Amino acid sequence: MELTTESVPSLTLSQFTAQIKNAVNNAKLLAWVVAEISEISFRGGHYYLDLIEKSESSRNPVAKIRANIWSSIAYRIIPKFTNETQRELQIGMKVMFLAQASFHELYGISLTILDIDSNYTLGDIERQRLETLRRLQEDGIIDMNKQLVLPLSLQRLAIISSKTAAGYGDFCNQLDSNKYKFNIEYDLFEALVQGADAERTIIAALDTIASYTDKYDAVIIIRGGGSKADLACFDGYELASNIAQFPLPVITGIGHERDNSVADVVANTRMKTPTAVAEFIINHNLLLLNKLNELQANISNITYDYITNEKIQNNQLFTQLNSFAINYIASQKRIISHLDERFSLSAKMRLSNETNTLKNIQLQLHNSSTLYIKECAHRLQQYELNIDAINPKRILNLGYTITESKSKRIRSANDVVSGEEIVTITANGKIRSKVN
Repeated sequence: MELTTESVPSLTLSQFTAQIKNAVNNAKLLAWVVAEISEISFRGGHYYLDLIEKSESSRNPVAKIRANIWSSIAYRIIPKFTNETQRELQIGMKVMFLAQASFHELYGISLTILDIDSNYTLGDIERQRLETLRRLQEDGIIDMNKQLVLPLSLQRLAIISSKTAAGYGDFCNQLDSNKYKFNIEYDLFEALVQGADAERTIIAALDTIASYTDKYDAVIIIRGGGSKADLACFDGYELASNIAQFPLPVITGIGHERDNSVADVVANTRMKTPTAVAEFIINHNLLLLNKLNELQANISNITYDYITNEKIQNNQLFTQLNSFAINYIASQKRIISHLDERFSLSAKMRLSNETNTLKNIQLQLHNSSTLYIKECAHRLQQYELNIDAINPKRILNLGYTITESKSKRIRSANDVVSGEEIVTITANGKIRSKVN
């Protein structure tokens, strides 16, 4: 069919756009529309948005339009939406809104938003969270970080937080002022902890820490409380996947006790606040200190009991020897006294010689017993040195290590097989490795 132009009117652009405006406005196009916010700004009490719809398969935009929420409407529907969802309107959020199409000669067609359905957004937030958990479960990584064993002591920490966050300041104060005077070192890897760029910057911080895994005992992710909107970045799949597969234990202290983000679910240890994380670290180190003190007390008690028993036995032996010497001399004196009455001078001389002999024997017995006691005391000192030498803490501090497999000590290379996991215990921690 050929297009005939004889009856087509000749109009200026303003006249033609006026006709379009009348057509659109007279049509009274009003509908509940679902779209994603791609841009949003706020000026003079008004909200200006760019709305898009993406293809489910390619995620490429299939529709796009401008929208406005005029201040006369915004003052009513925005606080209601924020209060019900605990989230602010932001880029990337899907919303269902009541919109009316309008046309302006200079700015073209746009939508005027008259209301927002909070229930749709709440459902979408929860759907996204459940979808993230489902993907993590299907990928088999949701519990990977929980399977890592925390070191015996947490003394070198990598902190991911905003430097200006109140939660970070509370965390540092709690660690630095701990009453046990634990020397806990920590480095801050600064990242945003809310907003559209938070997930990206936290992942970047994790990537940096991954280059220094031998330098740290654990990674701490903290931020203070906030609305659900503030904490939404901790429900993303990419961040949760990075935390779940991170080679160091991750401890989270995000928001309040009532909050439980996906990042909390996949972390090795979840605490309710940054301060609670600091308390957990202090108590974890205190547990090790108590165990070491208990071990030291046990060794001291065993050593004291052994030395005490040896001293008692030596004192008993010395008493017996001394008593024997006294009794022997007394009996000899009685014999001499009796013989003195019966024998002549020669006999007395002989008795005198015998007396000297007895005195020598007494001296020898005294010297022998004294020497024996000194030898026993020397042996006791050696026992004390030997016991101290085998003190596990001292041996570990000398640079030696203890290697175990399945809680059994390895004494020979024949005790392990290829592929078996072994644990090497050092003075300040454990090293896990596999046998090649």
